[in-house]
Amino acid sequence: MRGPWLILPLSLLVGVGCLDNEQALDAVSQGRTFIALDRDFYGFQEWQSFDLGDTVIDSLPIGRRRLYVSEMPPAGAIEFPIGTKLVKVFEDERPSTEWEIYAMVKRGGGFNGKGALGWEWFELQTDEGGVPVTEWRGTVPPSGRTYRCISVTSNSPDCNACHVASQANDYVNSTPLQLE
Repeated sequence: MRGPWLILPLSLLVGVGCLDNEQALDAVSQGRTFIALDRDFYGFQEWQSFDLGDTVIDSLPIGRRRLYVSEMPPAGAIEFPIGTKLVKVFEDERPSTEWEIYAMVKRGGGFNGKGALGWEWFELQTDEGGVPVTEWRGTVPPSGRTYRCISVTSNSPDCNACHVASQANDYVNSTPLQLE
């Protein structure tokens, strides 16, 4: 009967082993992490949102962007709360099931310690019923996948490449979400 009792503790240790620094185990044990699932993005189009306007890079129109925020940080905050979800959508004339949808989630726990500390990246799609489904997630996109703005302006497909420049704003680049 030892087997079933070992599964949960071992699975927690294996999951923590994937995190980037020694504080991760302490953060997990104290509940200071948030691991987003598809259901956590459900209804994101009802969250507070900001029109980021049409995006044009090097004279190439790449779409109108809208930013959705699950929770605004409290006044005077110097970082976003763990569990904050930011969803950026390239909205165009295509059906919403074909829109490009990217997200960053404040996971905490020392995750992504070599990049935008505490943040995890996602690409989402919506099914016919409008339900978000994760295409990929992690600290970097899988080979051959990237955020469209990065692929046009950078040799690096890594989300961290741009977001580390906004370290003073908890790695969030969007103007409407500037911390005080």
